[in-house]
Amino acid sequence: MKVIFATSNLNKLKEVRAIIPSCLIEFITLRELGDNDDVVEDGNTFEENAYIKAKYFFDKYNMPIMAEDSGICCCGLDGEPGIFSARYSGMGSKENNIKLIKELVGKSKDAYYYCAICYIDVNGNAHYFNGQTNGVIIEEERGTNGFGYDPIFKSYELGVTFGEATEEAKNQISHRNRALTKFYNYLKHENNN
Repeated sequence: MKVIFATSNLNKLKEVRAIIPSCLIEFITLRELGDNDDVVEDGNTFEENAYIKAKYFFDKYNMPIMAEDSGICCCGLDGEPGIFSARYSGMGSKENNIKLIKELVGKSKDAYYYCAICYIDVNGNAHYFNGQTNGVIIEEERGTNGFGYDPIFKSYELGVTFGEATEEAKNQISHRNRALTKFYNYLKHENNN
């Protein structure tokens, strides 16, 4: 089965291909299609943004599409940066981390990574899958693995930051893994019917 994964983020693609066996789904990336369209994600939730991306590319290619939106939500900031995680500082990952640490001074550091997947099937029906993993924001970067907020997000389950964790350990409990596992189980069920 071929599914377009509506992303240009190679880190996300690497995680998805590590989690879902290629024998069930062959993910085709926008890069492989030579597609550089930049979809405006102006939804109010992760689910809305995932749908906006999925619908845009479904309408364009008329084949199954998977899109996801994910980010980090901090209890001490009423869920921010949330859907604005990737562009929180307006500059980049390092600057996002610095800004988040500063914003959390004197506030709760509890946080969670959240992932919402929207899958539009061959008939144009949208299906949603989500995942979450909990932790705390620490005050200095630790580790060089992962990307984004990983060096300052200390997982409660692993006891280390996602930046310190191995790719295998992170993928076992990550928000993206949990959403993808639900998606994978749904596809297995559909394929068996």
